[in-house]
Amino acid sequence: MADMSYHEFSITKKNGKVRNIVNPSSALKKYQRSRQFELHAHFLEAAGALASCFHGFIPHRNAVTGARGHIGFETTIMFDLVNFFDNIFYEHITDAGVLLNAKDQKHLFHKSGYTAQGFPSSPMLANIAAIPLVRAMDHKLKEQFGKDNYALVIYADDISISFNNTDKQQWQAVRETITALALSNRFEINPKKTRVRFAKYGARKILGLNVTDKEVVATRKTNRKTRAVAQQVTTDGTKGQVLGGLRTWQKSLPPKQYND
Repeated sequence: MADMSYHEFSITKKNGKVRNIVNPSSALKKYQRSRQFELHAHFLEAAGALASCFHGFIPHRNAVTGARGHIGFETTIMFDLVNFFDNIFYEHITDAGVLLNAKDQKHLFHKSGYTAQGFPSSPMLANIAAIPLVRAMDHKLKEQFGKDNYALVIYADDISISFNNTDKQQWQAVRETITALALSNRFEINPKKTRVRFAKYGARKILGLNVTDKEVVATRKTNRKTRAVAQQVTTDGTKGQVLGGLRTWQKSLPPKQYND
């Protein structure tokens, strides 16, 4: 009988907090990966036109494609969902209109019921779980700003919303609305990580990239890090692969297969 177990461990993040990771056995990992195609199909069917709002864990999309959607807007508000994967349960999946078979319910979730970080299936399940929230947010934004007058992007636990109004009452109303909608959809916004950025003050940093009025470019931090690693490569050949990744990120390019 296949070993469908997993073991757990913790890693310390840069901010000193601990992140719990669940490492599935080879057999369990193989099963979870085998479900990816069908989970993606469930996502596309449940999300419909709203699938365009999702840029994390989606084929042929990345942070660059997500950031591009905010080009040309005056105001951007960024939200962070608290303990994203650990707070997603099977009820979130059914809320999105997706039903999983008994085997999936058993092997795609932690024994405590949540989508564990480290399971290959968790990212797409997280996208499915977020569909009702994204639908509710899109509806409210359309009411407030009108069709096509806003950008709504979700990338894992990061939600970014842009619109053409710098009035304090307007962006405060958006912040309060999104916070309330998250709670009503079994999620929670981290108020300490909520950020408001205005284009009139320069590039807005969104999903780790600088968004200007016309393009998406690398941040100064990325440029500095790339230069520093480039100098290290001359003395440490193992840094070559790291440098290649940084230079690719520095170019701020979407995936080749991306269709805007």
